[in-house]
Formats: sequence, C-alpha cells, structure tokens
Amino acid sequence: MKTRILIILLLMLNVFSSLKTDAKNMPNPEDDWHRKGIALIIGNATYEYGAALKHPTSDAAIIANALESDGYTVILVNNLALDSLRTVVRDFAERTNKGSYRSCLLYYAGFGFQIGSTQYLVPVDANPTNETDVKRTCLSLNEILREINNPRISKLLLMDTDRCNPFSRDGNSLGNYYSPIKNTQHLANSLIVNVTVPGRNVKDDNQFAEKFAEGVRSGECLMPLLRRISKELLKLDEGMLISPRGILLEELCFGDEKRRKNNRK
Repeated sequence: MKTRILIILLLMLNVFSSLKTDAKNMPNPEDDWHRKGIALIIGNATYEYGAALKHPTSDAAIIANALESDGYTVILVNNLALDSLRTVVRDFAERTNKGSYRSCLLYYAGFGFQIGSTQYLVPVDANPTNETDVKRTCLSLNEILREINNPRISKLLLMDTDRCNPFSRDGNSLGNYYSPIKNTQHLANSLIVNVTVPGRNVKDDNQFAEKFAEGVRSGECLMPLLRRISKELLKLDEGMLISPRGILLEELCFGDEKRRKNNRK
C-alpha cells in the first residue's frame, strides 16, 4: 500500500514539474505583439524596358535582415514581373489573414507612380506608354490593401520608390514624372509611408533602408523612428520627405521593452 502511494506521489510530482516547465517555455501573451508579425519585402531593380536602379535589391535585403532578427516572418523577393508580383501578394495576404499575426509589413523598393488617385508598383516587365497601359501592366496599392483587408491586423506599407518616369521616350504620354500621391485608399488599421516627394528625382542610394533597419535593431517605436529618419534624410536631400497616411490602432515598436528602456537612458 505504502509503495503504491509513493508511486502515485512521484507521478504527480513529475506531472506538476512538466506543467511548470511547459508554462515557463510558453510565450508570454504580454510580450511585444509585433513578434507575431509577417513582412513581405520587394526589391525591383532590373527593368526590362526602362531605366535600371542600383540599390532596391540591397535595400530590400537590409530591411529583411533587420526584421528577421527582430522575430518577423520574412518573405524576400526581387525583380518580379507582374504575374509573379500578383502571386506573391496573394500568397502573402493569405498567410497574413489565416495566420495568428497581429501585424504585417510591406516594404517596396523600385519605381512607383500615381495615375489619378491610385498609386502603383511597377513590375520589371512593365512597358507603359499611357495611363491605360499603367492600369493594365502595373499593380495598384489599392489592390494590395484589398487583399489584406483585415482590421484586426496592423498594416504598415513602406513605399521606398523612385517617382521619375523610367519609360520616358518619344511617344510616351506619361510625362517626365508621376503625379502626386492623393487619396490612396486606406483601410482600417493601416499606415502607408511614402519616402520620396512626388515628382522629384532623388538619389537611388537614399539611406532610408539603412536608417530604418538601424531603428529596428535598436528597438525604436515606429512614429519616433520615422520622425528621426525624416530629419536626417532632409539634411541629405530635400526630396526625401517621409509622408505617413492613415493610422495604426496600436503603437508599433521593435525590439523588446527592456531594450527600449536602455535606449531611453
């Protein structure tokens, strides 16, 4: 009898010990919620019919590495044609909406422009000569926003675009630069950040990616980070004006609280 009681006590002790270990290893629900984030990083540089860009792929890698080190699930793709771009965005949206992610981030480096009130990402196989061609051969930001239309997920879209016309030539009616960003469709709990002033040619190596990655690695929160980057970039190039549109329902911070407290000291 005593032996049986001893065995039962030992089994109970083992169960309680296991539960304690499991609880210790379980993620704390109060931990920074952005660690449940997913990011799609796109660098388009090698355009088949227009001017080439030198830095989008390296900028994309810089952003991807910083976010991955901060716990994001990262999808990094480069030099996408239209069909591939649409497929990647659909897959990203499906993973975002079906997963347990509380935030998603899209970073795009490459050519981008606006027709009317719609902002477009330019795939590497695009060859538009007029506005109709743009709507047919480029991917609108509104289409991306519709794909990830989930109000519980914070959506940050970073548009690190060169807004000059890479297809400028005889017979091209798009003009020398693209029209300003206006009234881009915003969905609930989303923030769109354009890095360049509309209609301005800025340096390809504009340092936004490097400075944003530094902020991620040092554990900064988004809005103070954007203010700091904007001040620093304006000193280098007056065409570099960071313009956020929309609002996130919760502050997005990188790193952990301990690291942020150390940075504030």
